[in-house]
Formats: sequence, structure tokens, C-alpha cells
Amino acid sequence: DWKRIGEKILQHLKTANHKSCVLSRVEFLTSRKGKLSDIEKQFKAERRKTSEKNTVLLDSVINVTKLLGIQGMAFRGHREQSNDTETHGNRGNFIAAMELVSKYCPEVDEAVSSKKDSKNSITMMSWKIQNELIDIIGTDFVLRDLLNE
Repeated sequence: DWKRIGEKILQHLKTANHKSCVLSRVEFLTSRKGKLSDIEKQFKAERRKTSEKNTVLLDSVINVTKLLGIQGMAFRGHREQSNDTETHGNRGNFIAAMELVSKYCPEVDEAVSSKKDSKNSITMMSWKIQNELIDIIGTDFVLRDLLNE
């Protein structure tokens, strides 16, 4: 009977069973305050690890971008998408520098390897990211030069 639903809810709220359940819920939530479950701990740890990897990767990408820009070197080559440099020629200074860094840094190696394996992986090494970083870093250098004058 939907016409009397409000009455029925009020009656239910007064029952001993409902009061007992509410009390149990409050006690449970109070006992859990400040405590994380194992799943929450694992999730936070994984998020922290991923964040640290991405920070190292982005730092490497920024440093390679700065190096190539300061040296006045071209970023991209003729066959950037190809994995076979022997038959397809120059893949570009940016990719070559990132591959060199990857030999010494596992976080970068993971990104470089996934870029080779998949076109859809997020590696922070696409030409769009390169262009954005060139704009940002270039603007920063120009502004610094202007302020120093």
C-alpha cells in the first residue's frame, strides 16, 4: 500500500530491529575510523608507485626536450613509427635520446618498450606531447631571457 508508505517507514524506524541495526552500523564505523582495508592499502600503494613512475618518466621527457632545444637539434626523424632503424633509417633525436635514457632508467624503459609494442599506449613521447613541451619550455626560456635583460 503505497499510500501509507510514510506511516510504515515511521513504524519501522521505531522497531527494536531497526534500532539494533543502526547501533551496530555506528559501532562498526566508529571502530573503522582511520583504518584502511587491505584493498585500500594496495590501491593507495599502487597509485603512489604509478605516480612515482610517471614523475620519473615526465622528468626524463622534459630533460631530453630541454637538451635537444638548447642544442638546436631536430626532434623527429623520417620514420618515427618504425621499430626497425636499420632498414627504415633515422627515427629522430628525441626517440634516440629516450632509448638511451631507457638503458639506465627502468621507468623510462617500460614506457619506451610499451611505445614499441602498442600504438595506443600512453608514454608521454608522442609528437603532440613533444610540441606542447617545446612551447612551454620555449616560452619559459624566452621569458627568462626577457627578464634578465
